[in-house]
Amino acid sequence: MHPKIIFLFISMLSINCHGLNNPNNAIKDNNNPNWAERADTSQLALERYFWNSSQSIYYSNSDENTDFNYWWQAHALDVLVDGFIRTGNSGYTNKIVLLYNGIAKRNNGGFINGFYDDMAWMALAMLRAYDNTGVDAYNQVVHILWNDIKTGWDSTFGGGIYWQKEPRNFKDVAANATACILASRLYIEFSNNEDLEWAKKIHSWLKATLIDSISGIIWDGIKLQGNEAIVQPQQYTYNYGTYLGACLELYKIEKDESYLNEAVKTANIAENSLETNGILKDEGGNDGGLFKGIYIRYLVQLVIEPTLDESLKNNYKSFLNRNAVSLWDRAKKPGVALFNHDWQAIPVGDVDLASQLGAMMLLEGEALLEHP
Repeated sequence: MHPKIIFLFISMLSINCHGLNNPNNAIKDNNNPNWAERADTSQLALERYFWNSSQSIYYSNSDENTDFNYWWQAHALDVLVDGFIRTGNSGYTNKIVLLYNGIAKRNNGGFINGFYDDMAWMALAMLRAYDNTGVDAYNQVVHILWNDIKTGWDSTFGGGIYWQKEPRNFKDVAANATACILASRLYIEFSNNEDLEWAKKIHSWLKATLIDSISGIIWDGIKLQGNEAIVQPQQYTYNYGTYLGACLELYKIEKDESYLNEAVKTANIAENSLETNGILKDEGGNDGGLFKGIYIRYLVQLVIEPTLDESLKNNYKSFLNRNAVSLWDRAKKPGVALFNHDWQAIPVGDVDLASQLGAMMLLEGEALLEHP
């Protein structure tokens, strides 16, 4: 049984156009781009090409595919929160209400899911929605999800949270670093010491199990194959992003420089090894379309950290700007703000929701740095 979910009601049903009348609006001065306008344009494209008004969720691609991917919807909620924080436009909060209701209905009346990482993404987005709107129903969802996520921890592999509920044979960075960020933010918000202990416990396990102690390389996860625990060696941008984010959140709480140093080391490795021609590597469409955007979200948080060394700050800003320019100039469909998962190539055919959201995280990040 799902815990009781409160369905919310609103009077306005769509996003106001933020002063832009045309979702195909071209930004005129390409030598001096206005990233807030570009973020607006991408938000309008999300509304026009992906919003499923009959179900109050987002289509999985621009051709109105109705497949439901829970964790993509979580990141859609996150980019709506980005838009609201940036503009203060009530159209975003109205859309958040609709999406909240739509996800709950499509997900069998609640928010509990079979994947621990997916629930952590949803909880993080709901916590941001709560922080910026004060709607208590979002906060209730956060705590329902967090209580369920914690049941994914056991002593197999020395600790850690599983990726999914069944089979329980794989623990990864995605589930654990995301849960660490969530636990840290819950502690900052509500001052529950148990949440901080969870955050530190998860971080310690990650560092000991999936981070190379010398190089800082982040492996994807650890899996039980027969009776043997095998580290999965894949390197994904979003794992670097979430681990960076976990270290940064703990630094904010503990003021321990070692956490900030880990975050910086992680960002430097990602910039130097997970790129092609200075642009974050293509990790494919579908789920992979979100990976770079998630990395960007946490790199932006590092950039705006007040205690970060100014030279590092400027270096990361240049890296972000280089990626954003490539995305806009080389990976956008002509005449419309729909984006490829490869930030160095124009998309061919339909654009999937994950790739669109990954690109939007970059544009919203640039807009935030433009007007912090």
